[in-house]
Amino acid sequence: MMPVIGGAFAHYGYKDGQLTSSSVFTWFSDYPMQDRQKHLSWPEWLEYLNNYVQHFEIGNRFNFNCKVTEAKRSPRGGWELSIHQKNWSNGSWSHQTADPESVEEKTFSKHYDVLVIGSGLHNTPKVPTWDGQDAFMAAGCEIVHSSAFKAGEDFAGKKVVVVGSGESASDIAWLTSQHARKVHISYRTPPGTLFPRFVNGDTADIRDNRIIYSLPRAPAIINLVRAAHWNFYTNIVRKDDAAQRKVFEWAAKSNFENNNTIFTINACKSFGIPQAVVQNNAETHPAIARFDGRKVIFSDGTEVEEVDA
Repeated sequence: MMPVIGGAFAHYGYKDGQLTSSSVFTWFSDYPMQDRQKHLSWPEWLEYLNNYVQHFEIGNRFNFNCKVTEAKRSPRGGWELSIHQKNWSNGSWSHQTADPESVEEKTFSKHYDVLVIGSGLHNTPKVPTWDGQDAFMAAGCEIVHSSAFKAGEDFAGKKVVVVGSGESASDIAWLTSQHARKVHISYRTPPGTLFPRFVNGDTADIRDNRIIYSLPRAPAIINLVRAAHWNFYTNIVRKDDAAQRKVFEWAAKSNFENNNTIFTINACKSFGIPQAVVQNNAETHPAIARFDGRKVIFSDGTEVEEVDA
């Protein structure tokens, strides 16, 4: 229902955000990019998508601001779709290339040979709730979902607790730790297999291939891969880059101690958490149990006082 190409990437986005897959695993095969060693920023990804549409002259194939209200099989084959078009953003859309007030409300039907349902994962932000959070916010503190996060600079001089261990949380922890007075990172479970975006200046996922995933899942193979992860991370970084070596060592330790490999859990293709911890003295904690005023209390009984966000 977004009014422009790009969907969630056009609507949600924070400063310095990047795609987790490198350009060679992101581009469409019929429209490759020049730079194979790059993780696109979100504006660059949107530019690529729009260039693709213009290059192949397929802009007239898209119907924006549309909600499919009914889909049923057609007696002549294919599908009959009932579509309701209007400004579904309710005036909140602020993209500079789209005027939400210009959307004419109408309903219409259309026949298609094939129906693909791709509603995505990130349509409606889900914000957790904790005991005491109302009093926490009443004390002047913020609870900000990642979809509303814009820049680490917004938290300059503040004490911040970042919740989560996925790629967004990892990015936000790193970006915030560069400006905040102190960052604490809380998660119920440790990060998935920590996988870097770059190793010595080259995109790391270029080393990925189907041979790895075709290996049998026998315990001996998993243990071999687990040890290989450790050796790879502790030896791949140049010896003269001491700071980066420490980041890789933290990631190697996290993967090894939590039995994380490419076979066991989804990868977190961001080194934001280890970077925040090693380079900016962020601290990790288990899940949040509750709030007490501006105090955050974790499930192991430890506390952080005077939290701002």
